[in-house]
Amino acid sequence: MAEDRLWRALGICPGDVVVFTGGGEEAALARRVAEELAAEGRPPVWAGGPAGRPPAQVAPPEQRGDRVVLVVEEAGQGATPVPDLVVPVVGQPAPEGCPGDLLQGLRAFPPGARVVPVLTLAGGSGAETAPAAARALLGRELPGGARVGRVVLADPRASTPVQGVLGEAAALVLAGGAGRRFGGNKLLYPWAGSTVLEASLRAPLRAGLKEVAVVTGAYHQELASLLARYPVRVVPNPEWPEGMASSLRAGIRALETPGAVVVCLGDMPFLPPVVVTELVRAWARTRAPVVAPVVGGVRRNPVLFDRSLLPLLLQVRGDEGGRSVVQRYREAMVQVPFSEEAWFRDVDGPADLG
Repeated sequence: MAEDRLWRALGICPGDVVVFTGGGEEAALARRVAEELAAEGRPPVWAGGPAGRPPAQVAPPEQRGDRVVLVVEEAGQGATPVPDLVVPVVGQPAPEGCPGDLLQGLRAFPPGARVVPVLTLAGGSGAETAPAAARALLGRELPGGARVGRVVLADPRASTPVQGVLGEAAALVLAGGAGRRFGGNKLLYPWAGSTVLEASLRAPLRAGLKEVAVVTGAYHQELASLLARYPVRVVPNPEWPEGMASSLRAGIRALETPGAVVVCLGDMPFLPPVVVTELVRAWARTRAPVVAPVVGGVRRNPVLFDRSLLPLLLQVRGDEGGRSVVQRYREAMVQVPFSEEAWFRDVDGPADLG
């Protein structure tokens, strides 16, 4: 992930409504994000804040497409649009490093909204105490049901604004195969207004994880240009012909010491974010080595692995992915039950998208 880009560190996805709120630097952070997006040819829509307009004038999602909507809450006029991402700017931590309840008073947001607090480090001050304060915020359950899975340390006026990203769990999206059964690049196959891969990214990206890495292979060039619009780390895997295990190894090596890794597949466009969220919640509660969804007693993907198992996953070879590691730790595995079998379908051919 290019952490010099604030929009990536915050996890802003195409089409998101992003609400900045809180501690005095929210307008500066929002402006920096707007500048970054505009420099990439994707100027955002303002609803309140600099050059703002009333929220009622903001086009609905189906009309604005991939354009990001930025809201500085205190400057908004009337009710803000329903947010996809809330960025509480909580200011610098106390000198002793204790954050207190920096998120106290945060209003309830709709279920599914991600909340990514930012600790501001103006001029570099607070850099020593900020990591401890950020760790204290991780895992917080917030009004409306959101859970803090990522905290950003940033100085919005610095040439490199992002000073650090802390989080509990990361995700790997395996997208390295040639799609032989499909007859070509199924991940770029048009579906539901985007592509199979973009739809499959929604679950890990909207679960508020520390970071998301996408491992490419057979179609690296085509996928890399598409993925540039998303807050993901693109990991090319030249060893992709070996099979899924090679992509797993490449992705694990690229991640920055997560507490756990959720291994997702790039051809599961029906998977909702709640599945990834609940796997991480179960892991945070139990610290189990493996956490997996189960439908009708049958284990499904994606699967979460605690960091203690990453060395074992690096030893796996062939096309099995992490199956042997799951089997080895099946007695200690925590199962999270779901009832919607359709969520866990993968795509082998065009008929599977019907």
